[in-house]
Formats: sequence, structure tokens, C-alpha cells
Amino acid sequence: MINKVQKHQIWPAFLAATLLAFHPGPSSATIVDGVAVKINEEIITISDVQQRVDEVAKVKSLTSPDELKKAEESILERMIEDKLLLYRAKELGVSAEEKDIDQAIADVKKKNNATDEQFKAMLERNGFTYEKYRQEIKEQIIISKVTGMDIRSQINNSGKEIKDYYEANKHEFAEPEEIKASHILIAFRKGEPEEKAKRKAQEVYQRLKKGEEFASLARLYSDDGTSTDGGNLGFFKRGMMVSKFEEAAFKLRVGEVGEPVQTQFGWHIIKVTDRKEPKPHSFEEARASIEEKLSQDKFKKKYKELINSLKAKNFVEILHGPASLALPEKPEKGKENEKPVKTKREEPTKKDERDISELIKEIILKWKKSVEQEDFNEYESCYSSNFNSGQEDKNQWMKQAREMFRANDKIQTDIRDVRALKKDDLYVATFGQEFTSGQEHSLYERRFYLRMEDDKMKITGEKWIKKKPDFEAFSTKPLLTSKTKISILDTLQ
Repeated sequence: MINKVQKHQIWPAFLAATLLAFHPGPSSATIVDGVAVKINEEIITISDVQQRVDEVAKVKSLTSPDELKKAEESILERMIEDKLLLYRAKELGVSAEEKDIDQAIADVKKKNNATDEQFKAMLERNGFTYEKYRQEIKEQIIISKVTGMDIRSQINNSGKEIKDYYEANKHEFAEPEEIKASHILIAFRKGEPEEKAKRKAQEVYQRLKKGEEFASLARLYSDDGTSTDGGNLGFFKRGMMVSKFEEAAFKLRVGEVGEPVQTQFGWHIIKVTDRKEPKPHSFEEARASIEEKLSQDKFKKKYKELINSLKAKNFVEILHGPASLALPEKPEKGKENEKPVKTKREEPTKKDERDISELIKEIILKWKKSVEQEDFNEYESCYSSNFNSGQEDKNQWMKQAREMFRANDKIQTDIRDVRALKKDDLYVATFGQEFTSGQEHSLYERRFYLRMEDDKMKITGEKWIKKKPDFEAFSTKPLLTSKTKISILDTLQ
């Protein structure tokens, strides 16, 4: 069975939406352009590559030099591949019909509930003319047809292949093990030695060993929000708890109480109350995902072979690779002969020398990325162990956050109009947030209370309020990206 959706095979509506989301607006800096790659008689300019890198960095919240370098490498390679596949299309006589292009554009208008005028305004904000956008759609449809003819038409999975893969990899097709546990948290307290929490945890543990009821002691001594429910955490899988807690919990048998284990929150005494063993899927249940996996593997292999053959048949010269894509600004008159200053991407500054506004920007982008990727561990690492919202401590806040991650799917969030000020030993950052998940599409105003801890900015408090959903007005506010400069103000309006 041929895999239905692969690299370069994108249904028109999805293609259109992707192009609109990922292509850049005009660059904010005046740049000196040049040729990045020559492919036969055509070129890819440095600014073409950098614009795409900037937009992907914005959408995916990439900030570190390593992340940006990898993005540059993959984007440049993708642009070369696209050019080669368009040459292959000429050989095959492949073209895109006007009705397919029209349909793709109609689909993206419908997806965004946009009129013709609103659609053109969206394109302009992203640095596109209508003609340029239409050409991008056309090229991607052509590329999809080429990979269909040269690759997908050759991919088939026999029944024997599918069955053999299932027999050899049954462990991949099972519901993972889950445990149900309760815990008693003796939290570290500000101003008190950590040894005091450890002693208290040992005292409670000894009482449990003597037969006292776990739930009763949890209600009396646990500093976690679950204390009122006897410390009950419910069922959870691997990857849902902090690593030290998880490692200790999954080693316990049902009914067993483990010795106190330390995490960044304090000392935990864990009791496992139930366990669900891994549940294997039948061959028929796993068949579709196996076919998908086999098709993907074959497509990747054949795609690489096709690109290598096209590189061998065509003239490809890389003049400025990823290391050269951090573009210099045009020098001021009279300073043309001065030596260029190295960019941060070439020579990162030490963390303890970095501007506070950069650290504020990084923690907000890290928080945004963790929400969009539904990465609870990364989300939790944004917050100080002393976090308090004024109504909830960190444990209570994280419990609510975990429920939010479970309840929402495919979260997207835009952050705009970031402002910050210094207040005593805190930094206060306020910003607007557009939140989209499933049927929910909302605007919020958030305020982070930030403090430096071990050379890292951490969220020590947070407040938010739901705003009137004026998305058009919100879209005019400056978007937070890796290049945004956040000013530290005297007062927040």
C-alpha cells in the first residue's frame, strides 16, 4: 500500500496554509545580499535562505546557536532539493493546472475565514505579493507530482513484509505500562535547611513502616495539592513525572511504599496502589501504522537516491553555506573598511554577561515552545521551585498545567507586545497571548514575575486574564521572535 502523505506530497489546502505560516515578512535589517548556491543557470540568494531561517526560527521559537545552525542547514538543503526537483519536472513534462492552484488558494482563504482583501493583506504582512505566493503554490504542487511519479508509484508493501515487521517488533505496538500512585511531599521551605525536610520525610516514612495509614499521613503532612485526596496522583505513564520520582515509582510493586526520594520540590514518599501492564495490539490493530512506517522508510530511502542522482546530473555549487548565512548589515558611509564585528551566532556570549532583556525573551520563548510541543517537563523547568501565583503553589499549578496538556491538542500560541520592568529583585514581563487548540481560540494578557536563579531566568509568579477576542487589533502588535529586543521600562501601561 502506498503511503498517502509523504515529504513533498502535500494536499493543496495544507500546502497553502503551511506556506502562509512559514514564509517570512520583509527583513528588518538592511542586508548585503549574495549568491548562496548556483544550480545550473539559476541561483539561490543568501537573503532567500536567511528569510526562511528567520521565519522558521520565529514559528518554532529557535534561539540557541545550535538550533539556528541546524535550521540553516536543513532549509538550505531543502531549497536545493526543490530546485533539483523542478528541473526533474521539466524532464518529465510535469506542470500544475491553474484549477489546482486556484483550489489551494481557495482552501487557505476558507481555513482563515478570509475575504479576498483580507487574504491579500495577510500576504503583504508576510512579505508576499499575490503573484509570488501563487508561484510558490504552483512549484510545490509540481514537486508533489514529481515525487509521486518517481517515488510513490514504486512503493508497495506486501502482506508478508507487514506481518514480518509485526512479529519482530510487537513491543512497539502496545499501550505502555501505567501505574497508579500516591505520594507525600515534604517540600523544601525558603529560609530553612534542606536537611530539615529530609528528617521530616524520614520520620513520616518510619511511621508508615509501623503500619499507619498512608492517606491519613498524606492529609496531615503532605505539602502537595493532592494531600486532601490522600496524596492520590491517579494513573500515569513514563515521561509524565520528573525523572527521579518516576524512576523510583516504577520500581515499586503494588502496595509497596518506597523510601523517601529527593527531587527539586523536596522529599517524596511514594506508594504504588495499582498497575496496568503493557497491552499488546493485535496484528489487525497495528497493520495500518506498520504500513505507514514501512512506506515512510521506503520513501526516505528512494527520495535520497533520487536527490543524489539529480545532484550528479546537474551543476550544484554551494558558495556560502550555513556558517555564512548570518548576514552583515550594510556598513555606514565612511566605515566600509572597518573589520566586521562577529555576530552572536558566530561567537555566543557567556550567560552571565548576557543582557537581561535577552534572558527575559528566552524564558518566554522557552515557555511558548513547551506549551506548543506539549512538553510538560520542559514547561515545568521554566518555573522556580518557589513559584506561587498568589493562590496556588508550584505543585498545585503544575497539577492544573498537566490537566491542561491532557485536555488540549495541537496547541498554537502567538505572543505579542512584550514589555518588561524591574521591580525590587524581580523582573515583571507582560504580554498578549493568542491561544488556539481545537475549538478554542482566545486572547489572554499574561504577566510573568521573573527572578534570576543560578544564572537562569525563572518564573516565580504568574497572573493572566482573558481578553476580548479582537484578533485583528492583536495582529498589529509586534510579534515576539528570537530577534525581538525587549526594553526594560520604568512603568508598565
